[in-house]
Amino acid sequence: MVKNTWVAVVAAAALSGCIYANYDVPLSFRSETRYDVGNVPPAGDAHGEACAHQLLGIVAWGDGGYDAAYKEALAKSGATELFDVRSDSRLFNILGIFSQSCTNVTGKVAKK
Repeated sequence: MVKNTWVAVVAAAALSGCIYANYDVPLSFRSETRYDVGNVPPAGDAHGEACAHQLLGIVAWGDGGYDAAYKEALAKSGATELFDVRSDSRLFNILGIFSQSCTNVTGKVAKK
């Protein structure tokens, strides 16, 4: 009886994604405006993406948060700041076996 109880507990934890999870997802963000960055002419757009993954609801990894996507956009563009930032989320799921949640950030480049 005790063995069956432990099997049930482990199965419930595995199916709920409780065994291991280590990823961030966006909740909210604040974007700088053209006024906040001063009189800096925009130098184009920058784009960054951050993704979190999950396998079988058991193991999750990655940083799908706004901050990671924002930092990637800064690094790829060489900007010191971004303003008028837009953020979108994308979810990809295959029958609960594999899922991927991504945050995409696009903003105007400000180089001081």
